[in-house]
Amino acid sequence: MLPEIAYQKFIIKINKNAQTNNIACDKGRFVLIYNESQNKEIEYILEKRANDSIRYIQKLLVPSKLLKSKKKDKSFDLFTLPEDFFDFSTLFGMATKECCKEVSLDMYEIKSENENLVTFDEFQKPSFEFREAPYYISQDSIKAFKDDFEYNGLHLTYYRYPKQISLKNPENPESNFSKQEIELDDKIVDRIISRASAEFEMNNSNPKYQVDLQRTIQK
Repeated sequence: MLPEIAYQKFIIKINKNAQTNNIACDKGRFVLIYNESQNKEIEYILEKRANDSIRYIQKLLVPSKLLKSKKKDKSFDLFTLPEDFFDFSTLFGMATKECCKEVSLDMYEIKSENENLVTFDEFQKPSFEFREAPYYISQDSIKAFKDDFEYNGLHLTYYRYPKQISLKNPENPESNFSKQEIELDDKIVDRIISRASAEFEMNNSNPKYQVDLQRTIQK
């Protein structure tokens, strides 16, 4: 769907059954509302993890991206998250110890406040022999713990941020939209438009926002 079509659908929604005719919203404001609503809708889908909805955002899933460490310490390596990282899916590590090279490790997430407890506990600390190691995410990085082995890298499967819609001239709120199509499935785009309508109506004290917000959680 082109952004222009999405905008026309949005205008129809905010004017439908309105007490006053021809409610206005310029394209510049629509871009802001739509992009924010798009992120919220994807966040909602990922939180629920319902199979019938999550396949509509499969274009955003980046499989097994190799991350190289940016900092090595005695007990951990730091790996920078991709710039377009939106949400986590799966993670596994590749590690080497002596003659055993490129061995796959199961990575399990821990809470940062449990770092000392986990890394010094005989049954929870990183183990090359048991092929597992703990990690947590902080400051746009993955902190992956190690013991007597070295990481070759991490393989991260994640959901990236969706492409944002934009105007050809961002300084002009009535500029034409960029021609790039919205990348998501039309079913999700319609729900995003309903969410954007609800956001607009709520900001303008229109009780109709409750109806449009409800539409975002329905198929």
